[in-house]
Amino acid sequence: MIYPYSIGGSTERYFLTIGKHFNRRKFLKKVKVKKGSHAEEVFGRIYDELMSETIDIQREYRKYYAEEYGDIREFLYQKLNVRQSLIDNLIEETNRGRRVLSGRNYSSKDYVISQLIFSETMLEKLNKLLL
Repeated sequence: MIYPYSIGGSTERYFLTIGKHFNRRKFLKKVKVKKGSHAEEVFGRIYDELMSETIDIQREYRKYYAEEYGDIREFLYQKLNVRQSLIDNLIEETNRGRRVLSGRNYSSKDYVISQLIFSETMLEKLNKLLL
């Protein structure tokens, strides 16, 4: 599931929840693209854009912030300024055994794919795929 996150009215960051063993091959299999096709190339770029420059929130918390913040909820709220309703969704996802990643919109060189991903229509379709 992709959760766009607005800071000051501008959506600059997103949280992404995926299965622990989710990878590019599984993503492409799930979208049912033909190997070597243009669709495989486009959806491969979508996957790469979503996953590039992401940070595993749980790992980041344990490695750098566990001593400073009492738990991951406090870390998300105080350090990353995440609203409580989104924190609840992210914690629920981790309780289901999913990884929580964080990334910035438009952070890589593939701006066109980023625009496509975060368009309302595509975001809805990608969220159905990522469940």
